[in-house]
Amino acid sequence: KNRRTWISIEGPRGGAPSGWLAVGQGEYDQQIRQLARVLKRHDNQPIFLSFDHEMSNKASNSQASWWVRGFKRFHDVLKGAHALKRVALAPIHASWLFSKFNGGKSPAKWLPPGVLRRSSFVAVDVYQNWKGESFGNRIHRLDRWLDRHGHPHMKIGVGEAGATNGMGGQTASSWLNQSLRWAAKNRRKMVAIS
Repeated sequence: KNRRTWISIEGPRGGAPSGWLAVGQGEYDQQIRQLARVLKRHDNQPIFLSFDHEMSNKASNSQASWWVRGFKRFHDVLKGAHALKRVALAPIHASWLFSKFNGGKSPAKWLPPGVLRRSSFVAVDVYQNWKGESFGNRIHRLDRWLDRHGHPHMKIGVGEAGATNGMGGQTASSWLNQSLRWAAKNRRKMVAIS
């Protein structure tokens, strides 16, 4: 059915910035190597893997470097243990990070070159908004941002999607169907929808 397992691992300490920093400083290398052994034991199918989820919702731009350092360490320890053969590592951000209304959050702080080089694709969570903007509108912003930052061929995924009948005068099913039709037409760019 073209389905893949997608595991999103919350960072230590409940996904707190201090947990990301601890990963980046090597305090969790042993646990990451244990994860590597599990991934290699069950690598008969490819999987998607994320280190935490919607990180910019949990911290300020000044703490973005803590997640970045943790993500890079997470990747490098898994790679050093030869556990990324069938694993696509992908950060998941909120789609609003790429909106001009994001409250001053800087995508470049959360997705610097060192993260993008280690990412198999970049994912965003896309929920129905009051404007009724579907995947096409919202994912296009990320795609343009990736293009401007030297990654025009980076694939994109949707980590979470959600809709409701109580928003923007459009039914949930109408919004979701519009979004999925757009994704089907853009299969060269879209890698996954969860």
